[in-house]
Amino acid sequence: MAVPTVVGSVVLQIAAFGPFVAVVVPLFVVVLLFSLLFDIRNNTRRTAAALERLADQREAGDTPDDP
Repeated sequence: MAVPTVVGSVVLQIAAFGPFVAVVVPLFVVVLLFSLLFDIRNNTRRTAAALERLADQREAGDTPDDP
């Protein structure tokens, strides 16, 4: 009858950490989503700036010839 005791112990440990996990996991997900959002926003800005520089170069005729 050692198996039910071990299973019960594991279940109690999971139940004991339940509130902690219920707070930490959603918080982690929110932090991850915000970091991805700001990373995408930063990459979008850099891409827009690069496209603007490329357009300016093309208008000025400063682009190298294609090989």
